[in-house]
Amino acid sequence: MSVTFSSGAVLARPLPADGSAPPRQGVSVGARLLVGYGGLLLLLAVLTGIAAFHTTGSVRLAVLVLGIGGVAGGVLLAGWLARGVTAPVREAPAVARRISSGDLTGAIDVRGGGELGRLMQSLGEMHDRLFSVVSRCAPAPPPWHRRLRR
Repeated sequence: MSVTFSSGAVLARPLPADGSAPPRQGVSVGARLLVGYGGLLLLLAVLTGIAAFHTTGSVRLAVLVLGIGGVAGGVLLAGWLARGVTAPVREAPAVARRISSGDLTGAIDVRGGGELGRLMQSLGEMHDRLFSVVSRCAPAPPPWHRRLRR
């Protein structure tokens, strides 16, 4: 497959043998969340250590307890956010692949709102419309079909 631009430049990209689009390489949403929150939590841990090193007595204990509690709370929050974001992000391509392969039998579960919820809702509407079109175009089973199934 190649694309020719108005400047005359040609962008060629080889397609796999089966004709499908090549997989795109990139960083997953979960990895981005891990790097983002991991960096912040590491910074909090380092600053807690520095603050604890420069204090004494009960202030040091308070700094350590608050710092460790902040890191632990941050880890729990990051895990909760990652699960809430990555599950729909993983589910949407799986649903799209299932529909594109011709499987219109399953239902699409739309949970939540926001962009991901609207994406899943759009996939559900596309699924319903495709199912409607296919069921209208599908030939009716012959009359003897019912007798054989009994």
